[in-house]
Amino acid sequence: NPHDLIREASFKILPILKSLPLKMMAWKIDIPKKYALDWVSVNVNVPHDKQSSISIEKMHRVRNDIYADFPEFWKQYTFQKPCLQYIKMINSRNSIANHQIKIDISGKYFGQNILNTDGTFDSTNNIEDDVSQLLADLIPIQEYIYQKFKQWNVKINKKEFVTSQTKDEIKKAQQILDDNFKIALPDLHISRIDICRNYFSKNDNMKSLVWMGKQPGRLHAQPMIHILTGEATGWMIGTRSKKGLDGLIKLKIYDKDQDLDEMSKNTALLRFGSSSFIRKEWNIKRKFFLNSLKLSTLNDLYLFTRNDDNIIEMVKRMRLNKDVFINTDHKRYRALHDNEVRKTLASSSLSIWKINKIYQRRMFAVHNRVSKKNVIEGKVWNPIPQLDGIFANHIQNIDIQN
Repeated sequence: NPHDLIREASFKILPILKSLPLKMMAWKIDIPKKYALDWVSVNVNVPHDKQSSISIEKMHRVRNDIYADFPEFWKQYTFQKPCLQYIKMINSRNSIANHQIKIDISGKYFGQNILNTDGTFDSTNNIEDDVSQLLADLIPIQEYIYQKFKQWNVKINKKEFVTSQTKDEIKKAQQILDDNFKIALPDLHISRIDICRNYFSKNDNMKSLVWMGKQPGRLHAQPMIHILTGEATGWMIGTRSKKGLDGLIKLKIYDKDQDLDEMSKNTALLRFGSSSFIRKEWNIKRKFFLNSLKLSTLNDLYLFTRNDDNIIEMVKRMRLNKDVFINTDHKRYRALHDNEVRKTLASSSLSIWKINKIYQRRMFAVHNRVSKKNVIEGKVWNPIPQLDGIFANHIQNIDIQN
């Protein structure tokens, strides 16, 4: 009898399940693979003497030379791997960044960013794989910058370069670097990283959102109004400033289906198998990674994300900073914002059996909730600048008649 066999097997398995530590069965607050990168900005410092006007002048010339020659250098790589066109050097006029080389990686890069041996492409769709593949694709840029430094006889501070230990880790993980990989690679300093989590259920919606965050009295939520429909297709939460909502972390939630950028939706289809989902997106600045996680460079993040426990710790800290519940968020996700339950979950000896009993016996409180009084006037989402950017980048592919 099949039912007897199942019952007999369950009696044998049940004691094992009770004794297993939680992290072998499930994650206490979330699942690492559900989180992915959606934007990355990094900087490379151009070494110079801040007290010397001659050194500062030379530094600007080095920067201009690196920016000027990069498009031609990068063509050979984008031809082999089209997604690399979404890795761009940005010549920022920002006074803070004018001694750095700024590199932006848009979310479109992560669509078909793996080149297989048979010439086909795959996509990464979680933080661990995203960081690993991105770091491999940025190595030619690091080498390019290093060669420019040598051409200009720039005095190099060894602290600004990837350590040999990290290089060995990269080489081992990527399996793409030959034995002659001895060149110094300038460090890629984290400037901003966007981390996202997608919800694919047809029951997911944004009708009854609950916002949380540190110092909730200072936080404001703002609807994102679609200019064509007049409806709220997303929300933002952050600290109010003259420029709008800001902060070390700014959180967005929006309906990807409402995105007018068809290329962006196609990237989502390639990465996640669908472009119909609700997305939570944490826009995170450098200081959060540096102060909260002691991560300064993309190489630091690479080593950090080799461990799923580290990813969960990062997720926990960014969600405690700012978070939002939608109607279908499960108890494990909501547990983080109940202070009493979170302390209980901190015990490393909890088994999956014990934690499930915690979930079953109570509803969770929500601490640090943002008041509905802190909802401010909606911001109209104007798609025209975004479309202008698409046209500018792809004008050669556009049929004038159409």
